[in-house]
Amino acid sequence: MATKTEIYELRKKEENDFYNIEDFNNNMDTLEKALTEFDDSGTAEGVTSFPEMLTKLVTGNKLAITLKNLKAGLQFVLHAGSIVNNCVTDNANLPVSAAMAKSLQDQINQANSNLKTPVIGNPTFDSSYFTNKGTQIKKIGTTVTVKIVGTIKFDAMTSFATNKIMDIPEGFRPIWSIGEYHILGKNVTDLIMIESTSIGINKQFSSGNQNVEFSIIYLTSE
Repeated sequence: MATKTEIYELRKKEENDFYNIEDFNNNMDTLEKALTEFDDSGTAEGVTSFPEMLTKLVTGNKLAITLKNLKAGLQFVLHAGSIVNNCVTDNANLPVSAAMAKSLQDQINQANSNLKTPVIGNPTFDSSYFTNKGTQIKKIGTTVTVKIVGTIKFDAMTSFATNKIMDIPEGFRPIWSIGEYHILGKNVTDLIMIESTSIGINKQFSSGNQNVEFSIIYLTSE
């Protein structure tokens, strides 16, 4: 009497069995189906990660089950073609490379360091026009803040001209390609003039000695 194989149940003839072409054809049909057909949905019960897929790849499985588990598990495998090595891709499903992630982290660390560590400058003053009473200049990253505190001597100045009251030290000088600065304070803020290496006052419409306290904010490339 013919027996059957364990996995695919192919019919196996005994020595005294008559040859039956139908049995042979059924065996061939079973083999063809086993070699060419499987559930290609990409999902398999118990396969929700790559390690779980590996546990399913064991000897004794039918080929169709092995291929089903393999396809379900491969979706959790990262391949080189899906790794992004730039900062312009907006596809949320693609991972960033380790090198790019490190570069971004280095920039964040540097930015945080710049924000936490102000650099203090040492300006020089023209005592003919200005008496310093606590002026400070500091830089955090590329943002410079100048806080001017003192007395401006308008009567000593030349009429209708910009008179320098302090030099801007190197490393704190403005970017003139941007051409923007902001003045915060009262009194003579409309008369402030910032040049490439100095800060001055225009005497126009002012006279006498005037106490001032105001801040100037601008960007530097140094």
